[in-house]
Amino acid sequence: MKIEFKMSYKLGLLEFKVGDQLEISKNTIFESINDKYYMLILKGLRYDLLKEDIKIIQ
Repeated sequence: MKIEFKMSYKLGLLEFKVGDQLEISKNTIFESINDKYYMLILKGLRYDLLKEDIKIIQ
């Protein structure tokens, strides 16, 4: 699965700009928490991403 950022995000040492994509691998957890947020666990760190700020590509 891939996600595309509609807003700039800084996730730990990684910084994503508008239009950047992140591939969700098998060792990364990405799931919906509620109507407003997705939970992303990347390299052992948890990030809550607003659903309106990202787009799921595949």
